[in-house]
Amino acid sequence: MKAFKAHEDAIVGVKPSADLKMLCTASETGDVFFYVMDGHKDTQMYEPLCTLKLPHESGINDFSWNPDDQSVIFGCKNGYVFQIDRPKVEEIDNSDTYYWDKARIKEWVIKIMDFQMKKNQKKDEAEEERKRRLRLRGELKDEDEEKEEVWDP
Repeated sequence: MKAFKAHEDAIVGVKPSADLKMLCTASETGDVFFYVMDGHKDTQMYEPLCTLKLPHESGINDFSWNPDDQSVIFGCKNGYVFQIDRPKVEEIDNSDTYYWDKARIKEWVIKIMDFQMKKNQKKDEAEEERKRRLRLRGELKDEDEEKEEVWDP
């Protein structure tokens, strides 16, 4: 088994393309590496091709190759979704550096909403917890319990 260290941080995943000619790895901090491979002939052949960093300090949650195998989609913790086109081996010059500065990256932002509980919801939860404790101690009688309301919008 061949070992190599490309990422400084925790890895989110290692995913080969469907044709097994390219491997993509991604870290929690937004670093992405592409490797050339040939899983059909030599499963140990991984040649580093290029690397890039996703913009907006995006921590990657998960990623996946598109079904057409021509791009990779990344879902990030900050609500961004990125699509990176598959690098073309013949267009990458990694003789000096592996950094891929000509990567075509599409981006989308997903709005994430946080809802706060209303004060009466918090009171209801506190009341439910109080009743639960009384039930556990056997101090709450059946007639003390409220019947559950059926709500039909």
